[in-house]
Amino acid sequence: MILGRNKFRHLWNILMLLVISYTALEAPLRLVMELPPSIWLNLADLVTTVLFSIDIVLNFRFSILHHGKWVNDRETIANDYLKGWFGWDLLAAAPLELVCAFLLPASGFGSLIRVLHLGRLIKLARIFYYRNYFEYFLNVNFSIFRLVFFTYIIGLISHWVACGWYYLTVVTQPPAEGYFSAYLHTLYWCITTLTTVGYGDITPDGNLEKIYTMIVMILGVGVYGYVIGNVANIISSLDVGKSQHQARVEKINAFMVDHKFSSSLQRRVKNYFSYLWETRRGYDHASVFADLPDNFKVEFALQINKDIIERVPLFRGADRNLIKDIVLVLKPFIYLPGDLICTFGEIGDNMFFINKGVVEVVGPNGQDVYNTLTAGGFFGEVALLMSTPRNASVRAVDYCELYSLDKKDFDRVINNYPEFAKQIEAEARQRM
Repeated sequence: MILGRNKFRHLWNILMLLVISYTALEAPLRLVMELPPSIWLNLADLVTTVLFSIDIVLNFRFSILHHGKWVNDRETIANDYLKGWFGWDLLAAAPLELVCAFLLPASGFGSLIRVLHLGRLIKLARIFYYRNYFEYFLNVNFSIFRLVFFTYIIGLISHWVACGWYYLTVVTQPPAEGYFSAYLHTLYWCITTLTTVGYGDITPDGNLEKIYTMIVMILGVGVYGYVIGNVANIISSLDVGKSQHQARVEKINAFMVDHKFSSSLQRRVKNYFSYLWETRRGYDHASVFADLPDNFKVEFALQINKDIIERVPLFRGADRNLIKDIVLVLKPFIYLPGDLICTFGEIGDNMFFINKGVVEVVGPNGQDVYNTLTAGGFFGEVALLMSTPRNASVRAVDYCELYSLDKKDFDRVINNYPEFAKQIEAEARQRM
C-alpha cells in the first residue's frame, strides 16, 4: 500500500494536477479552434490516457483518510473507490477520441472527435480532492494556499469564457492574425467583461453574441463580488496573529488615553507590545493550544519551551516525565529594561528561569550588584525552599523573556522528583 505521506504519492498527485490542468486548457481550445489532428496532439492524448489509466490502478493502492485515521486495508480501499470516483475516472481515461480518430475519417467526423475529447474534463472534478490533499500535507499558510487555488479556478473560468467568445466571433479557420493573437483578443474581452462592463472597444454584433455578452456580464457581477469578498477575507486571515495583536494594542491604547496615564508609562506599554510582536508575533501560547487534548499540549509545550529546556543546566539529562510536568506549568513573562522582577523582602511565591536576556541580582539599596544571570540561569528558588522573604532584588538589564514556576507547582514537582529537589536545594544553599 502507498501511504499518505509517501513521496511518490506526493509527486504523482503533482503530476496528475499538471495533466488535469493541461486538459482543462487544451480540450476547449481544440474544440473552438477546430485544430486539425497532428502527431503531437495524438501523442499528448495517448500520454494523457496512459497516465489517467495508471492513476486508476494506483487509486486501488493509495491509503485513504477515514474519520481522521489512515486506512490501509485493500478491500476497504477498493470498495470506497469503486463506490466513489472509479466510474468517473474510467470515463475520463477512456480514449474515445483516439478510437474515433482511428475508425472514422477525420475530415467527416472531426467535430465529433473534438466533442468526445471534452470527456477528459470529467477528471477536473478531482481537483478538489488534490486541493484537500495538499492542504493536509503542506506546511504552508492555509489562507495563502486557498488564495492560490482560488486564483487558479478563476483563471480556468476566464479561459472557458474566452473560448466561448472565440467560437462566436472568430469566423476564419485559422484566423488571419494567427491562433495566439485571436485567443489573446478574446481573453482580453473576457477579462474586461468579467471585471467591468467592458471598455466598448470590442462589441457584440449578432443576437447570439449579445445574449452571450449579457450572460457573461451577469456572471461577471457575481464573480466580481465573490472575488472581492473572498480575497478580502483571505487577506485579512493571512496573519490572524497580527490582527489580534493590533486589536489588543488599540484597545489598551484607548484605555490609557481615557484614564490619562502618564506618557512614560504609555511608552513602556507600547515598547512591551512592540517587543512581544517582534519575538512572538503577538500570540498567547497558552490560549493557542488550550483546547487541545493533554498529549498535544505536552508536544506543543515541549516545542515552544525547547530553548529554555536546552539552556537551563538543571534540565539537562533530566527525566522526561519531569520535563513534561514542568513545561506544562511554566508561565511566560516579558520584562523591559529596568523592571524589577523580584523585590527584596517580599514573600516569594514563584521562581524564574531565564530564556533570553540579562538580569542583575541587587541589594536592598538597588545599587550593589551581587550577581549577573543570563540565558539558562534561574533565581527565586531560595524563597520557595526556605519559606523566607526574598533576600535580594532582581532587575532586568535588557528585554528579558522569563518562565515562572509558581509555588504550588514547584512543591508538586520537587515532591515527585527528589533528585531535582536536591539539585535546587544545593543551589539555593550555595546562594544563601
